[in-house]
Amino acid sequence: MLNFSYNNPVTIHFGSDALEKLPEEIKKYGDKVLLVYGGNSLKSSGNYEKITDVLIKNQISYVDFGGNVTPAYSKVLEAIKICKDGAVEVVLGIGGSVCMDMAKIIAFGAKNDNLWDYLSGEFSPKDKEMLPVGEVPTFPSGGSEVDAAAEIEDHESGERGSLYGKYPSFAILNPELTYSVNQKETAYGALVTFAQLFSSYFGGSSKIAEGFCETVMRTVLDNIPVVLNNPKDYEARADLMWASAVNTFGMIRCGKEGAWSLYGCETIAEELFHVNYRQAVAVIFSKWIRVMSYHYSDQVYNYAVNVMKVDPNSKSKKQVIEEGITATESIYKRYGIATTFNEIAEVPEKEAILEALKEFEDDDVLTRDEVKDIILRCIL
Repeated sequence: MLNFSYNNPVTIHFGSDALEKLPEEIKKYGDKVLLVYGGNSLKSSGNYEKITDVLIKNQISYVDFGGNVTPAYSKVLEAIKICKDGAVEVVLGIGGSVCMDMAKIIAFGAKNDNLWDYLSGEFSPKDKEMLPVGEVPTFPSGGSEVDAAAEIEDHESGERGSLYGKYPSFAILNPELTYSVNQKETAYGALVTFAQLFSSYFGGSSKIAEGFCETVMRTVLDNIPVVLNNPKDYEARADLMWASAVNTFGMIRCGKEGAWSLYGCETIAEELFHVNYRQAVAVIFSKWIRVMSYHYSDQVYNYAVNVMKVDPNSKSKKQVIEEGITATESIYKRYGIATTFNEIAEVPEKEAILEALKEFEDDDVLTRDEVKDIILRCIL
């Protein structure tokens, strides 16, 4: 097992009564909140009213900041001005990872000028103040509600920025707030959680971490059909919500190195095919596993046997791995999730794709040629 240090300062309130804890958490810091949320679904689902009713009953004033369907830097700057002009004391991210990431960056930017210098990595955010952040996931998937990472994009320049090392102060996890997520988005969200979990499976040896990861991955797979059959099955929604949080709050990676090349490939796919994060991860995942098996055959073999339930008897290691990958692809297809970019996007000419891939540099595991192989396997 590798050496590690572990800390996660996020206070998590989980359960059907979790919203009752929201006023208590906010009032630790003040009584004026910026609500960062996405499109119309929060209001049409009734979740907006549930949240704001709690605030109103507890004399907490709030400022709306909706319409955040993509992680746009221009919107972050707009929200920072609102925070400064309106003396906002707490930022509350509500929805999926886009809004929860934006809440962290807005809170940091409200206390620190020259924000892009931090997002570009030129300056370190370590030891810098930020406004307190609360997260209320209504579409759990990427785990932003409990992690120390946030990503943003400047749509004008095309540059991407990220903020690492800054956690939310608290998270309110009520599975009932996810009842309204439709079947396709429920499947996408759960399978993105599943893919992210597998990224923590590699490097080093820790039976505890590996067993933890396998258990959570199996739990995700077991609960997807339950939720799709009954969207208001509380226990299944609870398992998927907790899996999203467990996925990123750090303990699952203790003693392991992890393999983060999935995210580099995903970023390339977003830029090439103009798809969102969930779509990119879903299409890439099984192809990424195959290439990772060249470097981590033992872990991918264990994944095939322990998670995908491949019978290893009378089979070679290569056969077991291939069956595990095939089983993974079949799960995505079963739930109507695209497995090629041709199904969901306009695919550029192959020459343009190859030219774009020249910008990718070898990382600690994958070579440029292996990344090229992954991307090309994602198109027909």
